[in-house]
Amino acid sequence: PHVVPPAPPTPTVDDLALFSEDDGLKILRHMSISGDLQGTAIRSVAWRVFLGVLSGKPDQWIDQCKAHREVYEQLKKKHIIDPHEIEAREKADLSLNNPLSQDETSPWNQFFQNRELEKEITHDIVRTYAGTPFFEQRWVRDMLIRILFVYARENSGVQYIQGMNEILAPIVYVLHTNKMVPNFSARPRDPMAPFHVAMDAAYLEHDAYTIFHHLLVIVGRWFSLPNREPSSGPVSRADVSATSAITDQAANNQIVNQCRYIHFTLLEAVDPHLASYLKDLAIEPHLYMLRWLRILLAQVFPLPDLLLLWDGIFAWGKQAELLDWLCVSMLATIRHLLLGKDYSICMQTLFNYPPTSDPRILLTTAVHMLDKYNKMKTREKTPKPTVVPLAPAPSTDSLNTKMIGSTKALLQPLTTSLTSTFKHMFVADDPELELARLRTTQLHMANRLDRIVYILQNTPSEESLKSAVEELCQIKQTLASGVYPESGPGRPADAKPGKLAPGGGYSSTAISPSVKRK
Repeated sequence: PHVVPPAPPTPTVDDLALFSEDDGLKILRHMSISGDLQGTAIRSVAWRVFLGVLSGKPDQWIDQCKAHREVYEQLKKKHIIDPHEIEAREKADLSLNNPLSQDETSPWNQFFQNRELEKEITHDIVRTYAGTPFFEQRWVRDMLIRILFVYARENSGVQYIQGMNEILAPIVYVLHTNKMVPNFSARPRDPMAPFHVAMDAAYLEHDAYTIFHHLLVIVGRWFSLPNREPSSGPVSRADVSATSAITDQAANNQIVNQCRYIHFTLLEAVDPHLASYLKDLAIEPHLYMLRWLRILLAQVFPLPDLLLLWDGIFAWGKQAELLDWLCVSMLATIRHLLLGKDYSICMQTLFNYPPTSDPRILLTTAVHMLDKYNKMKTREKTPKPTVVPLAPAPSTDSLNTKMIGSTKALLQPLTTSLTSTFKHMFVADDPELELARLRTTQLHMANRLDRIVYILQNTPSEESLKSAVEELCQIKQTLASGVYPESGPGRPADAKPGKLAPGGGYSSTAISPSVKRK
């Protein structure tokens, strides 16, 4: 027997108005982003509208649903092969239609290849939401296997990759939760007929395949090259040439680049302190963020929270742009668990994201950050007013060049001196105690010095040089005051701020007065 999830209320005429009126979709999108779509009877229909499965007014949905369902029915006939049925149905060539045939056109040869793919998919399906009664039912697992098998056979340029099961499972769950038993045959003009057709329980599998296909149009770039993404139009019946198959490495390159963009561009723009700290720890974004993106956070949050986040992602549209900012929001939300921690603790926190009391906070934070970032970019693009000088001003190109060259010449010895000082200092009385205290600071300072050296060697602009001077001053203060602890074991009685232990490099007075003045 089926284990039925709690049934939400039946769709109403007011729900239908959200899809019919001009401002209805705006209201529906706002509901989704604010988390108010959860618990309604129209989530599955809203997802299809957001993803482009259903379009136009509700009275057009009936024909669209019939067309999509017919396509899936034909795909099943095309790819699910039973040699016994072929032999019974038609007079087959026994040289081809026998289990020992190795011919590519042999139905038995294709049957055995299909069995291997089904085994691979089944291996992942039995672990999908393990412990959730709904997904442990045999009919649900068989449905998931069929959908993924048909998709893999129809889209050989993408093929089946582990993780697709995590994307499909919530779709099936939502469709089953929002299903209806059609009851409009006696009233063909019933205004609620579009809902009855779109949510027909008899076509749950067909509708799940169609939604999954359209969703893979968005995230398919992380499973394949961009020119091999599934078509954004109706599901195609055409075979995809085997020569278009791509490598996992190409897909990995795309998603790794996306992870780096989120960290080094988006996070850097809204929380530069956190971005710099994780960079100083040498934490590569793709190590933890790849699984966030590829399967749309499916393994990070429990199913109810995940569905709420998907409401917002789908409603926002624009190629799942909100997903990028959800990742930024997730990092900003746990910044207090990351700042000041070492590499291993940060990685453990990122791999096991802490439970969220209310995922709506993540959504609203992501939208706020996205809006702030867009305003920032708009200001950058806005041309500044032209200031007309009272008198012709002399060219400053040569002066700027000389100033940059002079400042660079002065800063490079200072950088070298500070680097040498930091790398050689240690306390002779209790080195283990001091090394434990300085380990975190050393890594942070070393990375900052490396960044300054890079700036001086590659981008010696006036603005970057000013930034380098400020950082060097901060590093100098850290080195001058943080060599010995302020009190306690390991601090010699005659230790003063800025003094190094015997043989430990240079004191803060090692920098010449002329360099200091500069």
